[in-house]
Amino acid sequence: MKKPVVITFISLSVVAVAAAGIGAFSLRGVIDEVLTHEKEVTASDIPAFEKFREADGPMLPTKQPAWMADDATDIRLRFDTTDKPGWDIRFDSATGLTPELLATSHCKPVTEAAPPALKVDWIPASIDAQNYYCADDFRYIAQKGDTVYGWKSAELKPTPRS
Repeated sequence: MKKPVVITFISLSVVAVAAAGIGAFSLRGVIDEVLTHEKEVTASDIPAFEKFREADGPMLPTKQPAWMADDATDIRLRFDTTDKPGWDIRFDSATGLTPELLATSHCKPVTEAAPPALKVDWIPASIDAQNYYCADDFRYIAQKGDTVYGWKSAELKPTPRS
C-alpha cells in the first residue's frame, strides 16, 4: 500500500515543478517589463507587426519605418515603456537596405554609430562600417547579411562617410 502513495506523491511533485516552471517562464516578460521598463515583441512579418502596433496603441514606439522593407520577416522589437528614449529592432529581409529605402527615410551613411540606448544581445558587436546609416532623431540602422538592425541611441554622433 505504501508503493502507490509514493508513486502518487512523486507524480504530483513532478506536475507541480513543471507547472511552476511554465508559470515562471510565461511571467518572465511581465517581470522584465516591471523591473526594466522594457518590453520585447516579435512578429512573423509586416502585417503581424502592424496588427500588434494597432492593438498595443501608443505603447509601441514606431510603425513600420520607411527603411524597413516590405518583405521583412522574423521581426523582433525591444522598447522602453517609459518616456526615456530607446528601442532596438532586428528583422530578416532579402531586400535589405536599398538605396531607395534609405533615401525615402533620409538615412545617411556614417562611419560609426552611437551605441543603442537599450542593451540587447542580438545586435552584433561587429558590423562592417560600410553598412552603418543614420537617420535624424538619433536613429541608426545597419545590415549584416540578410539581417537588418535598427536602434535609437541616447546620443547622436553621426560621422558622415566621405
